[in-house]
Amino acid sequence: MEKMTNFGNFFIWGLTCCDAAMYNEERKSCRKGNMKGKKIAAALFLLAALFLAAACGAERAAVAVTVVLDRSAASMTVGEELVLTAAAEPAETPVVWTSSAPQVASVAEGRVTALSAGTAVIEASAGTASAYCAVTVEDGVLVSDAASLLSAVRAAESGGVIRVAAGEYRLEEGIFVGVSLTIEGEEGAALYSAGLPSGEGLFEVAADGVRLSGLALYGAAGEAGTGVTVRGCREAVLQDLSVEGFSAGVRAEGASVLMKNVSTRDNKEGGVCVSGEAGACYLSADERCTFREVLPVCSPREADNIALDLPFSYHKASVASSRGEWFVWTQDARMTDGTYIADNEAALRAACAAGGRVCAAGEIALTESVFVGAGTHLFGAEGNHISVRGAYPALVLQGSGTSSLAGLHLEKSGGEGSLVLVEADAVIEGCTFTGVFDVSADDGSISCGVEQEKGTYLQLEGNTFTKLRQAARLHGDGVVTGNEVRATRGIVADQDTNIEFKDNLFAENVIDITIAYVLDAKQNNYSGKTVILSAANGNCTVYDLADDVICEDGATLIPYGKRR
Repeated sequence: MEKMTNFGNFFIWGLTCCDAAMYNEERKSCRKGNMKGKKIAAALFLLAALFLAAACGAERAAVAVTVVLDRSAASMTVGEELVLTAAAEPAETPVVWTSSAPQVASVAEGRVTALSAGTAVIEASAGTASAYCAVTVEDGVLVSDAASLLSAVRAAESGGVIRVAAGEYRLEEGIFVGVSLTIEGEEGAALYSAGLPSGEGLFEVAADGVRLSGLALYGAAGEAGTGVTVRGCREAVLQDLSVEGFSAGVRAEGASVLMKNVSTRDNKEGGVCVSGEAGACYLSADERCTFREVLPVCSPREADNIALDLPFSYHKASVASSRGEWFVWTQDARMTDGTYIADNEAALRAACAAGGRVCAAGEIALTESVFVGAGTHLFGAEGNHISVRGAYPALVLQGSGTSSLAGLHLEKSGGEGSLVLVEADAVIEGCTFTGVFDVSADDGSISCGVEQEKGTYLQLEGNTFTKLRQAARLHGDGVVTGNEVRATRGIVADQDTNIEFKDNLFAENVIDITIAYVLDAKQNNYSGKTVILSAANGNCTVYDLADDVICEDGATLIPYGKRR
């Protein structure tokens, strides 16, 4: 407007100049003067019009259109509706709504309807401006009251998802989950058992793969039954739950349960109760779990097939007042669903023959060898101890595949022979091999930790060997790394093997490593304190040892402190 006013002044000045020009012509014909003035006025008027048009266009272009949405992302469940609000400037600017995937989420005047699982981008456009909201639609059903929750669970099919909206749900009957189902609570979703018959629990899970998450569960001051009972099924997951005021917070009976960020409080019998009476029971919890009560065992002594994988703080704190000797402790990362727990010779033999994951627990004194089939992973719970006396091996690894041992404590309590005989490819890690051999009074008997057959590949890693005449006798190929060997006559390997020794600790041994044609250790020349080699030592390499190296040809071994 300022430009327009200035140009109006310029236009008036132009007309004034025109009159002055006419006057100064000194009486030229009035017509001639008038025509000249009109031409000048018309030219000035045309310039003014053009300038005014440009000024008004610039003024209109300076008004930018913007649009902003009240959210940029949203998660929905099939069937759920959501209203988006768009703020456009200028306010009278019309807003047009579109969806990038209308089959997933449709939109009309800002109202978004979730139609199928997937993602869609909702666009609000005003003029040349646009704003966007990314919508993720999850499969499942959204419920907002107790009746619809019960109805949805009854109608659910395997693999279904039920989302529980924020709010209070006062149930008059318990929830039985008989199919693989996920029930997820939104923030603020709380379930109360106040309306249940006395002693009835809130959740009973009886199907594999059930997942409960994001819920707060409240009992009637200990008069209610159990908050969550998981019975006779595998791979149940309880995550982000709080359980308060029940007879027992969580009860696992012959089931496997993984708990993440579960807290319990004021549950009369205990925060978590486990029972192996109905079959093997596996319970695992992460560091975020808070069990404010003890974790009692609720089964007779003969049904103690129970494994707990809990943070160490619970071992002596939460369970100290419980009958803790009934538990099998394990911190092994491979203690997963499907593990069989064996705490006696017959159970160990049957489980190792069947294959899969086997957890050895407690004291097991063997009267004959246990055969470990291919593909078996046998590992030890905390405090496990497998002992054998006599000439036969404790464990025989056989078959056409690779088997593994981890975290076992194996002892040769008397006699000759090996603790582990390797007849197939194998990995042995983190085990302890002990015996009764006395280096100061070698009677010539042969006790051995691991004996490997020809044609196999063996990985020995992170094991401890002590008080055995031979830590290991190796006839095949492999890797020996990170082991500790003490108070033995060392490791013996065939000269034609291909074995790498690396980062092992040898201490207090008569000999550390022998590589020779003849594996009868009594026939070798033990003149050196660390390593003895035959003249032809094959492909065996040794380095990073913790002591000096003695070698007949002086070329094969790399002394400590030097690397290849």
